[in-house]
Amino acid sequence: MTVTVFSDYANDDPNPIELQVGDTVQVGEESNPNGPYPNWIFCTSDRTGYQGWVAKHVLAVEGSVGKALDDYTSKEMTVAAGDEVQPLRELNGWYWCLRPKDGETGWVAKDNLGGKAYRAVQLLEKCDSVQLAAINWQGYPRVCEMERVKSVGLSELFFTTPAVSAKVAYYMKNKKAGVSYCFGGDSVSLVGSVEIVRDMETKKEVWQNGHEHRFATNNDGTPKYCLLKFTTAGASVFMDGKKETL
Repeated sequence: MTVTVFSDYANDDPNPIELQVGDTVQVGEESNPNGPYPNWIFCTSDRTGYQGWVAKHVLAVEGSVGKALDDYTSKEMTVAAGDEVQPLRELNGWYWCLRPKDGETGWVAKDNLGGKAYRAVQLLEKCDSVQLAAINWQGYPRVCEMERVKSVGLSELFFTTPAVSAKVAYYMKNKKAGVSYCFGGDSVSLVGSVEIVRDMETKKEVWQNGHEHRFATNNDGTPKYCLLKFTTAGASVFMDGKKETL
């Protein structure tokens, strides 16, 4: 799913900071916690000497030294108004984007993105729960309200559900699914497919503390649940009194 760039932006940093897991950095100033882009720390890499802004949760900080918990680059993308980009990941108001026309990747600030697709992403971020539809045994759509535990733009949404849930069986037979949500008179409908995520690293990444009380437990005390990944194939929005297919 692509969104339209709203305004021009030129990347003027030829040497972005690039971190590998375990790299150490010298920690500098932190972005304004009450500003539009909180939770960023300006760092200097001990390995390369390059500097750049690093998302706070990427680092384990002790005193003036931070240690990278994940691979990371501060590379920003030069964009022009009208460019179409695909948001792949969000960090504190910045989106890691792919520009399909040339394969370029880099961070783009939320203020540079616009259009209905981006507004649909913003709308999703305001909704703690959405409507998730599966096809039941009789061929009818079965709709449940589900808490969204993670999303990547409009491309991917993740949900947790009990392992014995009927919807798990439905999706094992028929992966076709739908998602809808609304806020303040605007609404979005997505169509796509659901897969059951079995990769333990992904499940650990998405899991949120406090969810354990929702599920029965195995003999070892771990919760009996499934992680569902919805992948969008198409989207339509109703905004400003008009319907539009993205």
